[in-house]
Amino acid sequence: RTLLQSVVNSKARPLKDWFPKGSENAKHLIAALLQFNPHKRLTAVQALRHPFVKQFISPKDETASERAIRPDINDNMKLTVRQYRSLINSWISDKYPPS
Repeated sequence: RTLLQSVVNSKARPLKDWFPKGSENAKHLIAALLQFNPHKRLTAVQALRHPFVKQFISPKDETASERAIRPDINDNMKLTVRQYRSLINSWISDKYPPS
């Protein structure tokens, strides 16, 4: 079974139920990042420009990659968070060794 096939189908709950005290900007950001369709989902650059995130960053200190970064990780494998982190860290270390 793929990761997507193992997701339990349940009725969606509004974000206001999950985060009753959350700001509208925060809830909008979460909803935009959780879009199932990747073409509707915010990119990293769009997320960094979102009003909720803008308050925490300094645009002059942020850089964006000129190209897409796609780690060679099989998304159909069910892994723990620790295992995903380890794979991503290994991929980064192999691809961009310290100089």
